[in-house]
Amino acid sequence: MMADQRYTRTRTSAGRRDARANAPLSGREAPRARSAAPARSGGYRGAARPDARLGAARLARSSAGREPLRQPPAPERRTRAPQPASARSRTGRPAAASRPSRPVRPPERAAARPRPASQRAAGAGAAGALALVGRGLAAFWDKSHVAFLVVAALVLGAAGLGIEELISAGHIRPGVKIGEVDVSGMTSEEAQSAVASVYENNLASTTAFIFDSPETEQSADIDELLLQEEALAEQISLEDSRSSKQMWKANADTLGATLPIEGMVDEALAIGHGTDLFGRIGAALLGSQIPVRLDLNEESLSKLIDDIDATLGTVMVDWGVQVVDGAASLTPGNDGEQIDAVAFRDRITELLVADADVRKTMVAELVFTPLRIDEASAQATCDAVNDAIREGASFTYDGKTLETPAAMMGEWIGTEVVARGDGHMLAPSINRHDAARSIAASLTKGETGSAVAVSFEDDGGGLMVVPDAEVIIPSVDDAVDALDASLFEAFRDGGAYEQRGERFGIPIEAATAEGPFTFDEAIANGIISEIASYTTSYTDTESTQNRNWNIQHASDILNDSVALRDGGSWSFTGILGEASAENGFKEANTIVDGEVVPEAGGGVCQVSTTVFNAVYESGFPITQRHNHTLRMSSYPDGRDAAIAYPYMDLKWKNDSASDVLLRMSYTSTSVTAHLYGVPPGYTVDSQTGAWQPGEEFKTKVKVDETKPEGYKKTKTMGTDGVSISVIRTVTGKNGEVVRTDRFDSVYSPVNKVIVTGPNTPVDLEAESEKST
Repeated sequence: MMADQRYTRTRTSAGRRDARANAPLSGREAPRARSAAPARSGGYRGAARPDARLGAARLARSSAGREPLRQPPAPERRTRAPQPASARSRTGRPAAASRPSRPVRPPERAAARPRPASQRAAGAGAAGALALVGRGLAAFWDKSHVAFLVVAALVLGAAGLGIEELISAGHIRPGVKIGEVDVSGMTSEEAQSAVASVYENNLASTTAFIFDSPETEQSADIDELLLQEEALAEQISLEDSRSSKQMWKANADTLGATLPIEGMVDEALAIGHGTDLFGRIGAALLGSQIPVRLDLNEESLSKLIDDIDATLGTVMVDWGVQVVDGAASLTPGNDGEQIDAVAFRDRITELLVADADVRKTMVAELVFTPLRIDEASAQATCDAVNDAIREGASFTYDGKTLETPAAMMGEWIGTEVVARGDGHMLAPSINRHDAARSIAASLTKGETGSAVAVSFEDDGGGLMVVPDAEVIIPSVDDAVDALDASLFEAFRDGGAYEQRGERFGIPIEAATAEGPFTFDEAIANGIISEIASYTTSYTDTESTQNRNWNIQHASDILNDSVALRDGGSWSFTGILGEASAENGFKEANTIVDGEVVPEAGGGVCQVSTTVFNAVYESGFPITQRHNHTLRMSSYPDGRDAAIAYPYMDLKWKNDSASDVLLRMSYTSTSVTAHLYGVPPGYTVDSQTGAWQPGEEFKTKVKVDETKPEGYKKTKTMGTDGVSISVIRTVTGKNGEVVRTDRFDSVYSPVNKVIVTGPNTPVDLEAESEKST
């Protein structure tokens, strides 16, 4: 035992008493006697406590040979001298003649044995630790009552949260809401069900109507506006439709809106279950509310915003740069008044997930949108592009050199608005894919003397491009990247033009190949390219769904059709056949005898018009074309093409040395025709005459006996007849005129048709005046 151990009067446990019982007696002090006391935990039961002298004697016997432990002096009346070491009995114990008789040990303690020393030491250590903690807490309390209480509260709170964490595992903590739905204590499945039962019904039942102004919102008859929209949708151009539009609608179907319920519930489950103590305490005390959000189809949302911007506002356009024939010039820009897309999304979400209501309304709010690239900034980029391409560049391969003049390089240049400091810059760069196609075509032409003619074949596994001879396939990515860094890296870094590397003699690798190639391979390697393309637009409303289906169905049928080389003819109806229900076309409105009537295949003429304009721009000869009965201002004046199987068709010929492929693509509001092959090198010039007045429209009234009295709806808007002429001049590579074509168009009037219920008067004169 250590010399500084002391005997103490504190009796904290039986273990402590056992420890004292085994301590040796000091030679200078006698053991202190103890008076009888009531039985304690771990002591004797139902009998008087043994005399303290017995304990002292035991201590003396058990600690023989150990370092003496100093004992506190005992009261005089209980003092006994310690027995000498020689005074022992035959058993080796000290003589006990003068000791009082030993009390009888209770039966239940008869077999009890002292605890091992390791247990006694552990008990003493725990007691000492508790004593130290107690003294520390007491000192902390004496120093600051407030701090003590705060720490105590935090400790108790942490302990409580730890217990609660175990109990609430897999459940959402109290006070958590998703929108207005209280999901406290719920499992993930329960919370998802609760949220879905409220907000899925709201989303499915609600349509938001967006108005052009507060005045329209307050006074408009939504049903009447919807009827007008349906009446106009198929008869006027997209631009005309926008100019007269006062209202838009949005719902789950039009925006592709869905509720990310699982994600919101996962977010709710995570609240308060982290390791951040203060965050968990805050969540428990304050609760939390997760806003309801929607996943929207971004294309549909952008289309809606763009349509509102084009109708009510001014679309912001940055100043830009275009390169034509090797010379860069500016394209003008302007500030805008546009929808704030983030605020618009939030407002639409708020309306669609609110309490279920068939119709909710809002006003389109436009905000000032300043352009990012002004004229001075665009001019700096324009100057840099001209400096970069003025001298041209060159590439070397297999001991040969390919010169790339400014006109060729200009086709590779693109610009992008990028952030720079607190503002933006118009950064120029070389488009790697455009450069690769151009270089590949030039290498092949340089080896063969002209572009290699191609055929398009479908072997059953997909469309293949088959060149007539070997073509050169260059590997130019590294070379183009090096040229781009040489010409534009310094400008992108610092805003000033500086050539940092070589522009001549840049090495490339090239190999020859015979094909066939996939379409993508042929495009990427410059074997074929786009000759011309044209896009037309249309409205996307409930009343035009069948029409839009017909447009897309016809496009699918025409896609990948081929006009064979050297005079091969292409026929719209020859490929499409009749636009009938048997061929998968739906009933949609079309113009028949000056009126709009439902008929299978309505809308197919928009596809023929789109193809006509792509062929018109390519310079290929057009052998048959008919104008529509109705003028559509969505198309270039006098450049539409009507189809009526089997007597009205669109036909054209391919007078080039390569096959020409027609590819069709479409969106929900547009259709595009692309012509691919080896460009014949035609240049097209158009001259459009002035509009000439034609026959005036008439107003007709049709009574529908199934409608109530007083019902009136404008089924067809009236338009007067007009006529116009367009002349196309096509020149070849050498500047000689290849052909001159004249396209005359005479458009008949479309009568205005009003449908009424029985006994509903209509002022025909007033209706006619209102429409003109």
